[in-house]
Amino acid sequence: MLKLSKIIDDSNIFIISATDKNEALNFLIDKASKQSCVIDKSLFRKELIGRENILSTGIGLGIAIPHVKSRAVSELTLVLGVSKKGIEFKAIDDKKVNFVFLVGVPEDENTLYLQIISRIILAMKNLDFQKKLLACNSSLEIKELFDKLKK
Repeated sequence: MLKLSKIIDDSNIFIISATDKNEALNFLIDKASKQSCVIDKSLFRKELIGRENILSTGIGLGIAIPHVKSRAVSELTLVLGVSKKGIEFKAIDDKKVNFVFLVGVPEDENTLYLQIISRIILAMKNLDFQKKLLACNSSLEIKELFDKLKK
């Protein structure tokens, strides 16, 4: 079973100060694009922004999961932005987003893609877990909380 703690690295977790969706997305795309598995940074940005322009990936409960299956990535990339103040993201529940999981997978990785999205949702629907994440002051503290997850 895929565990989030195995794919979230503290070097890809950021406490962000962005207040709007575009600022948050651009910050996280820039961070993800520095990874070697992002082989076409321009295409990666274009596809993520294009996907977000079709329909917001703000799924409610303070969570957004901008995601793309793309030839721009050679393997899974996952970057997490945590906003203590919340980000206007046009989420389906019209509430601010505190957690932005930016996910990119190779275009032929359907199973991995679905597993990642479902694991994120399963972990993050726990509001107590969200509160603990928001109380963290570093990426290492956030990573340690994910390490303690059973799922």
